Amino acid sequence: MDNAAEFHSPVLEAGLRKHGCKPHWRKIGKKHMGGTIESLIGTLMTTSVHFLPGTTYSNVKQRGEYDSEKHSALTFKEFCAWFAGQVLIYHGTVHSELRKSPKDAWEEFYSHKTMALPPIIINKRNLYIDFLPERHKPVRNSGITINAGVYYAPELAIKQGKGKTTVKYDPNDMTHIWAKIHGDYIRVPLIRSTHNFINYEYYRVDRAFNQGRPAGTITDPEALQQLIKNNELVKKSKKKTQQKKRETTQTEAQRQHKDRFSNGVPKQIPINDEYHQVLARQPNAAVNFSKPPALFDDKD
Repeated sequence: MDNAAEFHSPVLEAGLRKHGCKPHWRKIGKKHMGGTIESLIGTLMTTSVHFLPGTTYSNVKQRGEYDSEKHSALTFKEFCAWFAGQVLIYHGTVHSELRKSPKDAWEEFYSHKTMALPPIIINKRNLYIDFLPERHKPVRNSGITINAGVYYAPELAIKQGKGKTTVKYDPNDMTHIWAKIHGDYIRVPLIRSTHNFINYEYYRVDRAFNQGRPAGTITDPEALQQLIKNNELVKKSKKKTQQKKRETTQTEAQRQHKDRFSNGVPKQIPINDEYHQVLARQPNAAVNFSKPPALFDDKD
């Protein structure tokens, strides 16, 4: 391995040694010692990664006028799934030097009678847990708080108030954690959280973006949940009040319609005194519709 910080992680080293693997790091300044993996990375980049929508290429000159942000399409989680699949494809593709696929070369090598097959992992669950990131957290009444989430299971009661315990979490699934109780790990589900992220990378980016924590920021998970409940309460009350007003208006309109119409016949509209005075000024002679209408004088 190279000397990146993640390859010097105590968790990684302990997991390797536990499963019979001896870690080796290349000497500082000796990049040629990693030529094989560097070549593989170059192959994947030039034959696959740089063909993805939104690629940034290897440098600004190669990118040219291409708008990477405009054409980007994959989320981080989708890219991880794509990359894992690409490794599987590479494993089953004929290699230029091997003249066969890496998978075929592996099976051919270990098919020889004098070769011993690598040991098969019997407990895949423990292998999975051993290489997960870990923290050391205290167990409180409410459970274990980690990554802005609270996790609880009844089995944690025996560790409550007795110092910290080792906690493992899956960066791709934050719906549960693994707590070490009496030498074994138990699954502890998430009961509440201040965010809606399941993938740790999304949570980490969001946390880094909002790390300033200005005045008024709610940091307590219970207070945040109560804020959400209060907002929902106001929203529902506002909706119910508007609906009630509409129903009241509709009922009043129906009542007025019923008062005016009886069996479909409009009731007599009351005529005020002013209307009677206008009728009194009109001539009493019958109207002769056979004659053309007479025009009124505009001075009348």
